[in-house]
Amino acid sequence: FSSDETSTTTITPPIVVMIPSSKGDAFPGVRRRHLEYGDATNVFAQAYLDFVGLNLKPLIDGKFRTLRGPENTSAIGSSLGGQAALNLVLRHPT
Repeated sequence: FSSDETSTTTITPPIVVMIPSSKGDAFPGVRRRHLEYGDATNVFAQAYLDFVGLNLKPLIDGKFRTLRGPENTSAIGSSLGGQAALNLVLRHPT
């Protein structure tokens, strides 16, 4: 593909949903975000992942014209958010 050629490929613009990081402590000395995004075996992380996968994603699909299915859905994050994104797609792959 060179600069003088024209592409016939249409790129569908993405819908980007950003979820802010939790701030503060859940308990003295225990960062809330570590509970929600860290170890996916604890009940706090499971509740967070289930909220995103079972409530937030269907809400977005219902309000916007989205392309559904895992081939059209991504989860990304940085650092602990990346771990949360991985845990999300492992727990809710579709």
